[in-house]
Amino acid sequence: MTRHELNPIHEYQNQLSIDILKQRISEMEIEERVRATSMSPMFSFWKEIQETLIASADEIARLKARVKELENVSHD
Repeated sequence: MTRHELNPIHEYQNQLSIDILKQRISEMEIEERVRATSMSPMFSFWKEIQETLIASADEIARLKARVKELENVSHD
């Protein structure tokens, strides 16, 4: 895969932007992370977007399992 070389100052700025975003959203609840990540430029923050989507999918699966568990309890 070919990597486009950026001017070093732009590379530095890009890395700082990524670091700031990670710090800003790392302590957020998953639903707030999804909202914040949705506003991020895709090319700069793909890793964060990917991790947020995975965490969201895990949270949805956990909540679905909990709803199913609660539905089974109410039917008994």
